[in-house]
Amino acid sequence: MNQWKGSLYLSLLSYKREFLIFWLINSSFLLNLVICYMFPDITLITVGIVGTYIFTFILSTKLLNRTLSISLRYGLNRKRFLGSTAIFIIIWSFSHAIMMFLMNSILLWGADIFELSNIIIPQISMLFGDNVSLFINLLIDACIISLISVSGIFVNILFYRFGLIGGYGFVGLLAVILFIGLPFKWYIPLAEAVMGLNLAQFMGVLLLVAAVIYGLICMFTNKISTISANV
Repeated sequence: MNQWKGSLYLSLLSYKREFLIFWLINSSFLLNLVICYMFPDITLITVGIVGTYIFTFILSTKLLNRTLSISLRYGLNRKRFLGSTAIFIIIWSFSHAIMMFLMNSILLWGADIFELSNIIIPQISMLFGDNVSLFINLLIDACIISLISVSGIFVNILFYRFGLIGGYGFVGLLAVILFIGLPFKWYIPLAEAVMGLNLAQFMGVLLLVAAVIYGLICMFTNKISTISANV
């Protein structure tokens, strides 16, 4: 149990500084209320949600480099490391989702108080209707951030285990698939399938995909070295 706690604490400590700095910067979007109030002829779109997703993916691609080697060298086996990492992903996802919940609540409250119609606060739930509560938005954001996190860790493990060739080879393959798929409009059936889901189904699909990717991470982490191949 102490090993689990130690590994989890290491992960949290590794990202504590970046988390605080990011949300300190991200809170600057609250100034949009002032700008919209002073200049009613302009319309602003808050993009904090986009920044959060990008930030999550970038930091997730560094997790193994920061924690795996130290954890294994201090006696934590790979199974327990993966377990503590799963708990970290849950804490990380809900921490960001709660911060987004607070920021969006303040923005909506300010827009209502000052009767601002020139500020747009995009949320994923808008795809499913206009009357979704902020709490449901929190759950959706937590699910999406979990999926982004495990995707970033999966990319990280490819670089960690297979080096630059394996990592960039995978990224290049994805780019080729996307490039080929655009003219054939492969994304249209996917978009239609997503739009046909209700909120509960959408969150279920997100969690299912995240679980599958994490299963691949567990498979690739088996017998992984404490030394990254990405040197």
